[in-house]
Amino acid sequence: MAKPLVDILDTDSIPWIEIQTKDPSAHTIGKKILCQDGKSNARTQILSLKKGLRTQLQEAHLCSEESFTISGKIRHTSWFHPGRDGQEIITGTAFYSYRTPGHLHGPWEALEDTIILEIHTEPFTVKVNPYVWECGTCHDKVLWELNRCGNCETPKSVVQDKFRPYPDAESYEYSTG
Repeated sequence: MAKPLVDILDTDSIPWIEIQTKDPSAHTIGKKILCQDGKSNARTQILSLKKGLRTQLQEAHLCSEESFTISGKIRHTSWFHPGRDGQEIITGTAFYSYRTPGHLHGPWEALEDTIILEIHTEPFTVKVNPYVWECGTCHDKVLWELNRCGNCETPKSVVQDKFRPYPDAESYEYSTG
């Protein structure tokens, strides 16, 4: 089953749904589901992040995630990318990202009220401070549950170490349903 046809949609007619995150430092996120596959739960949605909304830990998802910032600014830190560890990156209006399944990212903070268009390929479960492995080829950090790096396709079989980005912090997951 695929997402249903949506020829024209007035997104102002869709009410905001509140998502309560489980990160103790985060606030409520608003979302509007624009289109959703009833079987796989793949969806296109708009997120509303209020200024000051932030997370303290890194997260990853089993599905791919695309996002396009319609308005606002977000500060991203400690992305675990080669050459960017611990750096702050500010993204704003018209920034785009595509995250492969299992890609570790965050934490982040909304510096302004921010609106983001997101597309997910399947049910969206957020895994916070998960166990990951480091790809020996591209050095991306990937969810332990995945057998291949989503970035370069290197198999996990060559990896020996399993670790959490924040060893002393709790690891948990939640679904944005």
